[in-house]
Amino acid sequence: MAQAPIDEPPSSAKTQVEITLKYDGRDVDDGTMPIEDVISALRGFSNAYGKIASVRDPEGQHQIRVSAINKSSFAVSIIAWVQQNQTLLAVGTPIAALIVTTIIKLIELKKATKGKPPTSITVDGNNNTVIVQSGDNTRLVVPRAVYELYKSKRLDNELSKITSPLREGKIEAVSIITKSETGTLLEPVTITSSEKAFFQEEEVEVTTTSKPFEIDGHLVSLNKESNRGTFRMQSGRPVSYRLKAERPTDMYADFAYKGPVRVQCIATFDSGLELKSIEITAIERLQPELPFSSPSPDFEL
Repeated sequence: MAQAPIDEPPSSAKTQVEITLKYDGRDVDDGTMPIEDVISALRGFSNAYGKIASVRDPEGQHQIRVSAINKSSFAVSIIAWVQQNQTLLAVGTPIAALIVTTIIKLIELKKATKGKPPTSITVDGNNNTVIVQSGDNTRLVVPRAVYELYKSKRLDNELSKITSPLREGKIEAVSIITKSETGTLLEPVTITSSEKAFFQEEEVEVTTTSKPFEIDGHLVSLNKESNRGTFRMQSGRPVSYRLKAERPTDMYADFAYKGPVRVQCIATFDSGLELKSIEITAIERLQPELPFSSPSPDFEL
């Protein structure tokens, strides 16, 4: 625990907890990850922390800071820093650790229920803990506050952002590891790509206005039967698309072009304003071929 500066009241104290989001898989073995996935995951964790802090410790001054990015698969360390009244720390565990514990317990509960409603709920006599039983007879005891978060779905959008980078065969798992200056505070919790569906919230679609939305990137694939495929944005993040034009076949020739393109589209976002899919209305090649890239038939070399 850091000591308060001399010019601060003696009741003021600062504590910090280090949290590591660690992604494992073939696509992150080199220690890199698409920046859009990193930003989404960090935003998800930060927002989850902030929502709990606003309820558990409304008087505390909380900050989330990125402290290091480590090349072990892909791991980004975050510092949760809080300044609060000393009397709140007298109970033992720093409030920052209690907040992170709440997030981890919520993840464990969602893993246990596998995205389905529990088969039974029992509240203990003191009204402080809840016993949750799922369909496969998995039994988990959680604090009442964790169950209330689970039931309200208040953090579903945030957990969805943390698990969004997971893709089978590419990014297989994300772990949350929590430490203090004296060592590990909590057992790590891991979400695998096969468990990703347990953390995906029901989507609320929001489309753009009638004015087309422009995105730069590369056309990756096309299914000519459905006129659907994958578009890779400049950040490297893939997004699904559908060709939306009177004659979609007029766009097929653009898929032979390997360079970057700019597409005009109607964009669909989830409730957290994350881009989910696009409907392409026009395609512009950003690097057109040079006029004399092949020999002219009018003269001989």
